[in-house]
Amino acid sequence: MKTKGRTPLIEDVEGNAKLMWITEKRTDRVLFYIHGGAYVMPVNPIMLGFSALVQEENLKRGNTDDFGVVAVTYSLHPERFPAQLTDITLGLTHLISSGVKQENIVLIGDSAGGNLIAQLLAHTLHPIKYPKPLGGACLLSPWLSMDTPTPSHKTNNSFDVVSSAWLLKCGRLYVEGVPKNHIPYIKPNTCGPEEHWFADLDKYVSRVLITGGDKEVLFDDATELYDGMKKGPNSSLDVELVVDEDGIHEDPIFESMVPKKVGGISKTTVKVINWVAECFKH
Repeated sequence: MKTKGRTPLIEDVEGNAKLMWITEKRTDRVLFYIHGGAYVMPVNPIMLGFSALVQEENLKRGNTDDFGVVAVTYSLHPERFPAQLTDITLGLTHLISSGVKQENIVLIGDSAGGNLIAQLLAHTLHPIKYPKPLGGACLLSPWLSMDTPTPSHKTNNSFDVVSSAWLLKCGRLYVEGVPKNHIPYIKPNTCGPEEHWFADLDKYVSRVLITGGDKEVLFDDATELYDGMKKGPNSSLDVELVVDEDGIHEDPIFESMVPKKVGGISKTTVKVINWVAECFKH
């Protein structure tokens, strides 16, 4: 597989995980990409293109010193939870053991990749502890509702590039057989506000950016995740929600192929680019 005309360096990790270096491998600052695909689709060049775009645009704009971009591959259906969480945890652990400091790692994931970031953050809270917080976590159009339709499934189904029916079908495949007490790891929006699922998250990640298009089926997933992280005892967390006006599922990912606006890239993509740069300026 090639991206931007370059064949990625592949590193084998324990289990089914592999690390795929989209840029040259480096250990000072790393953007750690977790791909989407509803747990049924493998990573592809289109998915890899956006993370490469973020790195290239930051260099053009002089926002930050250069950083590496690595993607992690993980188990797909019929493997179920917690296989994927185990894979990305092993990938992240491998990266840290190779010399990258936690505070110099920024996570970015789209759709199911956003779900896995939410799982990973929950896993660090219950009960894994790191000595320092991760530099940041960016969730693009995170998929959290799985097998449960939200109001935006109905209102936005005719606008989006992915259908409610397909997402619900893939969600049922993923959560089937998962013990009830493990469901909040996959569907944190099922926790009531009194449960404070993401309390103390600021101890484990410095800042969080969530994006969602107001015309996508999973728009409610993004807003509910933001509310869950922002409210309660976790109110001091630097968490931000960016709503992509008239945006569909994973709009920035598609934009890495064809610019959304003639003469430039969208405000949402610019926001992600600048946000990543700020994460590396700590």
